[in-house]
Amino acid sequence: MIQGLMKALTAFMPKSLQPLITSPTVALPIIEGALEQQLEMPIAILPSDPLTSISIAVEAPPEYEPFNRLYEYLLSQDVGYLIKDKTTERERVLAICGMWRMTKTIKTGKLQYHQLKVTYENGEFQSKWIRTKKEWVLPLFTFNINSVYFDEIRNYGLDAILKDLNKSPSLKGFKHKDVNLAINRKTGRGKTYSLLSNKLRYRVSEDNLKLAARSLIRSIWQFIDNRATYRLCYNMYYLRHCGSELTDFHFKFINDFAKHDISIEYWDNNKSLLPLLYLIDDKYYSNEQLFSNKQLISLLSTTNIPLLKNDLRILREQSVTFVKTFCYSIRDFNNSIEGYYNYDVEGLYYQSKAIGEETIKKSLKYFTGFIRSPELMSYPTTIKCKLLILFSNYLFRLSSSSLPLESLQTILTQWAIYHHDMIKNVRPMKHAEQWERVINHCRHVLDWYQHATPLLHKNQTWVSFQQLTDNWDRNRHDAEAQDIEEICWDKQLTQDMTINVKKNTVTISELNTARELHTEGFEQNHCVYSYYHYCLTGNYRVFSLKEFADDGSLVHRLTLGANVCIKTNVLTYEQLQSKGNGLPPPHLKQIAKKMITNLNITV
Repeated sequence: MIQGLMKALTAFMPKSLQPLITSPTVALPIIEGALEQQLEMPIAILPSDPLTSISIAVEAPPEYEPFNRLYEYLLSQDVGYLIKDKTTERERVLAICGMWRMTKTIKTGKLQYHQLKVTYENGEFQSKWIRTKKEWVLPLFTFNINSVYFDEIRNYGLDAILKDLNKSPSLKGFKHKDVNLAINRKTGRGKTYSLLSNKLRYRVSEDNLKLAARSLIRSIWQFIDNRATYRLCYNMYYLRHCGSELTDFHFKFINDFAKHDISIEYWDNNKSLLPLLYLIDDKYYSNEQLFSNKQLISLLSTTNIPLLKNDLRILREQSVTFVKTFCYSIRDFNNSIEGYYNYDVEGLYYQSKAIGEETIKKSLKYFTGFIRSPELMSYPTTIKCKLLILFSNYLFRLSSSSLPLESLQTILTQWAIYHHDMIKNVRPMKHAEQWERVINHCRHVLDWYQHATPLLHKNQTWVSFQQLTDNWDRNRHDAEAQDIEEICWDKQLTQDMTINVKKNTVTISELNTARELHTEGFEQNHCVYSYYHYCLTGNYRVFSLKEFADDGSLVHRLTLGANVCIKTNVLTYEQLQSKGNGLPPPHLKQIAKKMITNLNITV
């Protein structure tokens, strides 16, 4: 079997190595490696691109001719194309890796999915497209497409083809026992699968992969007949089915949404209320009076946030961005509450206070209290969204405490009254750092209220809150140092992360003990130690970021705080503070957010 290959190999080898190749024990691994090597194949993106066939570097023996015939046949069926689309008068077709395709009838708009089936009859390979229920995720944006995406589709199609060949009653020409094992028996199918997969693998460069991704996205968007449908779907379906990441939004959501018999113009005229529909069963979407006050109030009455007529009037006047943040905060609050149970961390048993259904409903009513506050709602959309998220975070933290939740809105309202002059004089986009600074002051006062548990009276002003917070901040470090306990919890960032930024080096480490939090807060002059209760219960994580120059000197030191959704274990960026609750450099803020994104990928 291998004599011909041994002879071919010796013809191209130095004389000093030719005696080695005459030994079958040495030659066999070399030959098998040559047959199973991953051959580079040109990427084919558009139908006009040429498809070049690649042959085996070493001439294969006659026994492997059936395998080569199968390989060549697959190439003839456009398996060498990553993306291939075609539009006729009857239908629009998108084929991926030549083995799975989506078709849409132009007249009826009906979508169908097919996969390639290959059979062997009368000594010849034959193929046809058959219906399948397998539906791949079709992204709408290029930033979540990589080589693995195409590999999964190709390998799935290849596996299905070999299973079909297994069922062929007659395989004339496949006489060699190794090939029969590979094609006819389940135990041997893996060998043929491996050979074909390696030969058909696309080894593409970064630039070519980007071209393939763009071609795929362009083809998918051709299946969306009405771009207004996408806009409506994104503002409503997005909250129901996706997280907070745009990468999770794909073609299936738009296709499912397009099946509803709705008036695009009517929905577009009420676009500010679209995010609310994620709370409503989609069987009501075809209702012609869906956005009327009477109908919406009736449908929302069964949810945890019953809105009144005046609440709907306020939300109609807001931007879609704010209403989406309003719904997102409520959804996040619900997810956090559902995962708030008892914990046993490092032998220390912490029992959270029971949160009953009535307490949850009462807490959710404060969201409507936020939008009914004219002082808070007079701010620009960007600032309102940040305040609402801040309000939601502290509402969750205090929902199981004995503190009156009304005081949260009192503090936010006094903050809004004190900083009202900034609305006209300081633009949120142009002076983002100044706005971030005053919002950090509000967060610090809320920390004081949460941990100092003071009694507020109705005549207290923002200046009074700040003075009390400063006094509490000066006194608490001494009290904490005296009776600090050896409390610890599990890390999510198990190893410190090192990132090179030009000539500097940034190290990120997670703090997982109460003593580390106390040291961080004392040296950085902020109240991070007060968060150890939430770190212990898994609701919060704290990281220390340090940037060093090339000579080893410390350039920046920051403290990063991230909320944790107990239900999904997903981290959400909350704050990044320098010494004395100062603002962080923009490049370190970008690194911190990217680190959180990477940690969420591993969840």
